[in-house]
Amino acid sequence: MPSYSRRQLLRQGSWAAVGMAMGWGLTGCGERPVRAAPIRGLRQMMPNSLIQSFDRQHQLRERPTQLDNRSELFAALEQPGSQPWISLLGSDWLDLAIAKNLLQPFTSEQLPQQWANWDLGWQQATQRQGQIWGIPWRWGTTAIAYHRRRVGEPIQEWADLWRPDLRQRITLPDHPREVIGLTLKSLGRSYNDQVNADDAELVERLGSLHQQVLSYTSEHYQQILRMGDSWVAVGWTEDLFALQKNYPLYDIVIPTSGSALWYDCWVLPRQDASGSSISSPPDWIPDWLEWVLDPENTPRIVELSQIASVVRIPSEQISSRLRERPDLVADAFPQGELWDPLLPDQAIALLSLWQQMRQGHLN
Repeated sequence: MPSYSRRQLLRQGSWAAVGMAMGWGLTGCGERPVRAAPIRGLRQMMPNSLIQSFDRQHQLRERPTQLDNRSELFAALEQPGSQPWISLLGSDWLDLAIAKNLLQPFTSEQLPQQWANWDLGWQQATQRQGQIWGIPWRWGTTAIAYHRRRVGEPIQEWADLWRPDLRQRITLPDHPREVIGLTLKSLGRSYNDQVNADDAELVERLGSLHQQVLSYTSEHYQQILRMGDSWVAVGWTEDLFALQKNYPLYDIVIPTSGSALWYDCWVLPRQDASGSSISSPPDWIPDWLEWVLDPENTPRIVELSQIASVVRIPSEQISSRLRERPDLVADAFPQGELWDPLLPDQAIALLSLWQQMRQGHLN
């Protein structure tokens, strides 16, 4: 991994450190133009028939722009003069988008009717200083996948990653906050605990975990697992359950001690397609939120996307295959942790530990 000093990080800008802590790196995203449309989201986010039905009801002239991944969603937000009225955004990018003044908060009139009945955790997830910057829509957790024939004893908790028989057989995300966070969880702490180099217990734990790791990757861990080079991979439920669908010899575990939660939320970009500041989004914005959160539409959305919704649905409304997934039918949300906003000084301390860990200096 590249080596960055505290001075270099500060020169890049305080939010660069936050970005690196969330696994983005310091290189910018491409400048591929994204054509403006009223709505921007991701591919396979919901059935086309539902999108078409909404378009007809509200006479929208253009279909939603659907991008390939969450990093593209954020990159598109940074392009002036190409903004939709409403966009999907991954939780890892929310605070940076707010800090860069790319969004405007929701008003109370724009909130979906279900908002008042939601779990308090979801209500607070996108609130910053009393303002609501996003409407959570779907979510997942960090999880562990392992090959049940290659791994002897079943893996159940984060602490199992330190087992001697798994040495050099594990892939971890190239994501400082995820890796240091799961290490904190293995010590009975919180993902949101502040870290520093004087924490002897944490430093020792990170150093020993590094000895277990075959590779750090957030993109290729599924391929490495399929090839058999690794036996265990820490990743995200969205990816891991898709892997299990085609390769049933892999078991997926969400540790009962708790895991990190990620989510996608709907946000209001600050600029419209003409490049002017948005003062009053169209009247159909609340209708769109009601539509994507409608309990009648949610089972179809979940079946296609394979991602859990913030709208709880009865297990009988989804396929028998999906009923076996703990993130869809079990109450995984209360056992998970939503990350607190990461301040630049906290990010720099976290990155310092991460850099020392990756360079093998904590042993």
